Amino acid sequence: MVTNSPNKYINSDLNVRLSQVNDKDVAIIVDKEAILQSIYRLLNTEEGEIPFYRSYGINLRQFLQKPLGQMLAREINEYISNKITTYEQRVEVYKVDAVCNFATSSVILQYYLRIKTTGEIVGLQPIEIPIG
Repeated sequence: MVTNSPNKYINSDLNVRLSQVNDKDVAIIVDKEAILQSIYRLLNTEEGEIPFYRSYGINLRQFLQKPLGQMLAREINEYISNKITTYEQRVEVYKVDAVCNFATSSVILQYYLRIKTTGEIVGLQPIEIPIG
């Protein structure tokens, strides 16, 4: 059975990607807005939240109560970068600025991604992760 979806863009919706889709309905889009939407969806989804796709999402609770410092910032950066490269193959992590803010007990990450098809480098909004 083929699922016909009004959404022709298979990479823009997680539920469509997991369903069976007719080849004529599939069109891979590479525009920046769809890719950024996919990245923000990944970053705003709690790991385990989506049935049958439990590893999708971010689990930042594992970093709570760890000592704040550059080592923790590096560890969080590697974790999130691996999630991005695993679940969004249309981009690669170009550069990451990781800063520890001791005043607010948080780690601030600024990601820069390179879109593979166009070579364009886009910056995501800074992510502030409270620790403690």
